[in-house]
Amino acid sequence: MNFNGVIAAGSAVVLLLSAGGSVSCRRAPDPGAASPVAVVNDEAIGLDELEEALRPVLIDSPALSPIETSAWEELKFNALNQLIERRLLIQEAERMGIKVKGREAEEREREIRKDYPEGEFESMLTSRFIDYSRWRKNLEKDLVIEKLIEESVYAEPVTDAAVEGYYRDHLEQYQIPVQVRARQIVVRTEEEARAVRKRIVAGEEFAALAGEVSLSPDAESGGDLGFFSRGVMPPEFDQVVFSLSPGKISPVVKSPYGYHLFVVEEVREGHTRTLDQVRDEIRNILTREAEEKAYQKWLGELKAKTSIMINRALLEEEMRAPRPSSQEE
Repeated sequence: MNFNGVIAAGSAVVLLLSAGGSVSCRRAPDPGAASPVAVVNDEAIGLDELEEALRPVLIDSPALSPIETSAWEELKFNALNQLIERRLLIQEAERMGIKVKGREAEEREREIRKDYPEGEFESMLTSRFIDYSRWRKNLEKDLVIEKLIEESVYAEPVTDAAVEGYYRDHLEQYQIPVQVRARQIVVRTEEEARAVRKRIVAGEEFAALAGEVSLSPDAESGGDLGFFSRGVMPPEFDQVVFSLSPGKISPVVKSPYGYHLFVVEEVREGHTRTLDQVRDEIRNILTREAEEKAYQKWLGELKAKTSIMINRALLEEEMRAPRPSSQEE
């Protein structure tokens, strides 16, 4: 076997895969195709596993839109790195004797299936060329990895001082600008808009008229635009609605969409969310960051005592960037 860049035990994997000549994605029927693309602690990762990991990318990529070679190399490297890390985690879980019970996998599968209408889950697997039995085995491995991480990775609890510091450093994120809730009526001509405005001034209800004459999709809800702040709507809208008092009818406003009338129903003054209002939100952010940092540190230590070999020559020869079929040799 031709292995380039053998990583000895005690070293972490650091390998940037380089581009490999022409841009086709095919496997030559030669003996070298059976070689592993990587070996983790004497356990091989086959080229077919890498191809399967990349299959969703190939399915989603239009046949006539080739993936740039540099982007393909990054995708290939990321996919291979994930396979290596996954294999390493499974090995560590086996070493620690971590297992999952059948009912745990069944419960997780039920949770996943809840997000799909009847029959759609199976259709999704079929459309992505995923075998159910293999999917189920991978699900069980996911649960094993979750247990491994729960037992092996520890992040220090987030302190109140850290939460308060984050709040001070990111105060602008918690500033809520002035918002208005407005309704609109859109018609084709200025004459129509003026006629509708007269009807409103005469006492007809704005929302009812919006449902009757407005061309905008929000006519079904009486022209209700909901609450919005400056910069969300076109500038000509902002200029009018943020100068109106609640209940006042705007003059006719011209835009590329037609002629508009607005009424402001409510104004929410700008304010800054207090620390007490966002304390739990910030704690969750910092907890996720701490957990990710602890996980990466633990994973790096695990990699550092692992023997990982990558068959770079095979990657360059057999896993070239996809290109339109008309360019195939």
